[in-house]
Amino acid sequence: MAPKDFISPIELVVFNAAALAPAVWSILNPGGLEHACSTITINNDSDAGIFVGIGDYHEHEFMPRYTKLSLNFQSNSSPRNKVSKLKKGTQIYISGNPFKGGRICLSGYYN
Repeated sequence: MAPKDFISPIELVVFNAAALAPAVWSILNPGGLEHACSTITINNDSDAGIFVGIGDYHEHEFMPRYTKLSLNFQSNSSPRNKVSKLKKGTQIYISGNPFKGGRICLSGYYN
């Protein structure tokens, strides 16, 4: 498949941080990613830290409160570096204590 010469955003996902339950994994994007993504960004705009699992419910990343995590899934694609490597349908899991306020947002781009 020839690389595409454009990049497009996925639909923004917004999760209410008050809906988190202690010791339970929640799926940030229940339908999975709508496209194979080159990059994703998770914004933890809440009062406490969260754990993030990419593709399963294991702790792959920790995000302190009010932080942003950007992950690039295109940098290791050879030889042309224009292939999205985070597969379509991948679900992003989050875990943490419920917060009184705030939200957790997922955005990303595909080509």
